[in-house]
Amino acid sequence: MTLRDASYDGQAVQIGGIGGVKTHPAERDNGYAAMGLERAVEFFEAQPALAFALLVCEQSLIEYYSRFGWQGFEGRLMTAQHGETAEFMFKVIVLDIHLPAPTNGMIDLLGPPW
Repeated sequence: MTLRDASYDGQAVQIGGIGGVKTHPAERDNGYAAMGLERAVEFFEAQPALAFALLVCEQSLIEYYSRFGWQGFEGRLMTAQHGETAEFMFKVIVLDIHLPAPTNGMIDLLGPPW
């Protein structure tokens, strides 16, 4: 989990991010991912300035995350890579925290990916 100052359509916003989550194949179907997501959302909700959360994942996991309220973001996610701003090309999903999460537009992480 991470907290990040970013921008959404040119406006400053604080977002929460989840990245690098994996469950060992032998431990799948034990509810560990669901527990981790629940704890992350609790942490994010305790941050009063946090607008929404963002997660980057494989297309095949969208259905899983949607069960927890995550929704697709069809806009552009910009990051700093090798000193230049570039579009991040993986699937982005978002979750409402204290404000409705955007489903389109441009999110700029104002730095490298998580």
